[in-house]
Amino acid sequence: LRNHDPPLTLDSEAFPDIFRVSGVVAVGAHGIKTSSGIMSDQLCSMEIVTGSGEVYEFSEEISKSEFDVAKVNLGFLGIIYSSTFRAQPMYNLRVNNVFAPINEWFNPQTIKNLLDSSDGIEMDYYPFNGFNQSDPNPLDPNKDLVLVKNYVRTGEPVSFTQQQIEKLRETQIQGNINQKKLFKSLLQNPEATPNVTSVIWKSIMGDGNTSFVFQAPDTFHFIAGFEIVKTHLTEIGFKVDPDFSNVAAEFSHVIRTLYEFARKGKFPLNHGFVIRIIKSTKALLSNTFDNDPNTLYCHMDFESVIGTSGWEEFMQLIAQRFFDKYKAKPHWGKEWEFIPNVKSYLSDVLSDQIKQFEKVRAKYDPDKIFFDNKSLQDIFSCALYSSNITVNINEDLMIRSAKPINNKTWENWNGEIYISPSAIFEPSTLEDLIDIVKLAKTNNKTIRCAAQGHAVSSLSVTKNYLVVVTNLKQITIQKHPKYGWTVTAEAGISLSDLDKALRNHDPPLTLDSEAFVDIFRVSGVVAVGAHGSKTSSGIMSDQLCSMKIVTGSGKVYEFSGFYYSNNYNTIYWKFSFSCKFI
Repeated sequence: LRNHDPPLTLDSEAFPDIFRVSGVVAVGAHGIKTSSGIMSDQLCSMEIVTGSGEVYEFSEEISKSEFDVAKVNLGFLGIIYSSTFRAQPMYNLRVNNVFAPINEWFNPQTIKNLLDSSDGIEMDYYPFNGFNQSDPNPLDPNKDLVLVKNYVRTGEPVSFTQQQIEKLRETQIQGNINQKKLFKSLLQNPEATPNVTSVIWKSIMGDGNTSFVFQAPDTFHFIAGFEIVKTHLTEIGFKVDPDFSNVAAEFSHVIRTLYEFARKGKFPLNHGFVIRIIKSTKALLSNTFDNDPNTLYCHMDFESVIGTSGWEEFMQLIAQRFFDKYKAKPHWGKEWEFIPNVKSYLSDVLSDQIKQFEKVRAKYDPDKIFFDNKSLQDIFSCALYSSNITVNINEDLMIRSAKPINNKTWENWNGEIYISPSAIFEPSTLEDLIDIVKLAKTNNKTIRCAAQGHAVSSLSVTKNYLVVVTNLKQITIQKHPKYGWTVTAEAGISLSDLDKALRNHDPPLTLDSEAFVDIFRVSGVVAVGAHGSKTSSGIMSDQLCSMKIVTGSGKVYEFSGFYYSNNYNTIYWKFSFSCKFI
């Protein structure tokens, strides 16, 4: 764009210039300018190769609703082939860098006033930068500074030639190489964090406050070689209060929490964090989605060197606070899966957007060729199929009573089949069955069922969820206008228990014919089409009046008439047989 005649630029871009356009679009990355929102909001159109192998164009003119899905699609629609952005004539930005006492920026009005007079602002904080080993109180947050940047569009000429900027970038790269050595030392000696970060801060400060004019792309990509220091990255966005009070409050809270950790000898944050303010978007899965186009979102971006002790503990505390207070959402392209309960949380706060998104996703990828990320599957499944799902710290989804037993192995009666599925369930109520199905859908698992285990074939073999129905044991005998008497048995009832209940009834009753092994369970004999000794009775399923089945949707359906099925992909719950007098 710069070399085009005339020179052009995008309105705003993510700051690392090594990012690829498909990546910044797919995850909803943003730049430094508040009014520009996420980069996807600068798109005119995009082409995606979908699961059918066809190329589809998405644009606001073709379909605004589908375009709002495609703009942050997480790869669910297919492979992004091309992205067409709105370009504009090259322009310049004045960048003001001010090193200020951090306490001054805990004032919401100060933040708001600066943003009102800027195209974008950024607050960069390096941990413990006021640390002074010789001071009686070396760890004093009141001595810390924050680097406040603001960007203002200007017609003034640039302050540096391109050759000078290239030289500056070389210096930045070398600085990052030097920092990498210092940061690496912290992995073995985390207690040295304040000393190291304060030294790095002094090198950043250089000669103090500056104010220079750059072409827009040189402002967007203001740091070269950032990838040299490998860091953990977590970014969380939350809606800005009209008076900016929550921005100031959370900035202060993060600093206080950091120093509380330090007083305990923990230093989980060593590469700092950055605050930016970005306007909302209509892209459904963006963490800045909002129906109000004037809403602003605060993004807090945290970094620590890979392997830093206490990083996850610190970030989990911060994230949970933001989630609880603001329904904040993490940046998809950064680290978030380590946060406890995050999947069920996101399925809840994104529920409405996911349901809208799914309609478009299913249209372009009905076979789910691109729907193979486990974390995203869990989030979508929770939002689409259940409203009662929570996640424990081990990410095992629990739905009310759908809890697997401790035993992890199962074998059939003669020991020839011995399996270790991912979970074994022994439900005792209808609610258990429904919840197990919901859990399976959430975790993208399949289900097979077992009863007494007398099927010596592989019908019950699975690597996923095995549902053993032997604890479903209710029996009901009642008068019936058509059949005279019926007996309704839950799936785990054995033929011997069924016989006993019928024999002890007044009047005594029986089925017309049964399989000869009395320990068989009613669900098993129905599922496989077992028969008895009487020729005219056929298979036992031919004595059925009706049956109720929990299907893959988690719903219970009743089937009546004569029914036979060898399908173990449904869970049998109740069976009503016609009875005869003994």
